[in-house]
Amino acid sequence: MQAKTEHLLPVLEEVLPKLNKLRGKNLLDICMDEIICGESTADLICRSFKKLANCSKQQNEPTAASKILHIINPKSFVPWDGAIIRGYGGYSRRLFYTDFLRRMQRLANYAISQVEKECCVSREHAIELLKCEGHTLVKALDEYNYVKFTLNDDSVWKAEYESCNAPQNAR
Repeated sequence: MQAKTEHLLPVLEEVLPKLNKLRGKNLLDICMDEIICGESTADLICRSFKKLANCSKQQNEPTAASKILHIINPKSFVPWDGAIIRGYGGYSRRLFYTDFLRRMQRLANYAISQVEKECCVSREHAIELLKCEGHTLVKALDEYNYVKFTLNDDSVWKAEYESCNAPQNAR
């Protein structure tokens, strides 16, 4: 991101107090409809994302904004890049960062349920099994997206991805 410090710092000063309301939560804990600071969590994330994306010299820099959010709270915010954005349908009104996070919640919950069934373990143990060498569940999802979309490897979690990302009325 080619943001000048004088552009980024005021935005961080503005968004951090609100984003700190999500501190201590992980991706699975976040309820997008919960009201925080007078707005829904989804709106809070959306506004913060847009403000961070607009700090760049390049118009609407979604990759940098997602990575800044990930740095702020690595257990809640899944980073993305151009290949991942395109893989989920493109950065537009069709897919915004909050929609992406909802998809990541569905994907994580599906993967957890599969591990629970296949390994006959508790939900907590399944989550631990999905984490990459002591990393967070968000990091496991980031690695999945990297392999699937950046490396273009369709074999990883193919059935799970298709199942949990099918339109709601198709399930």
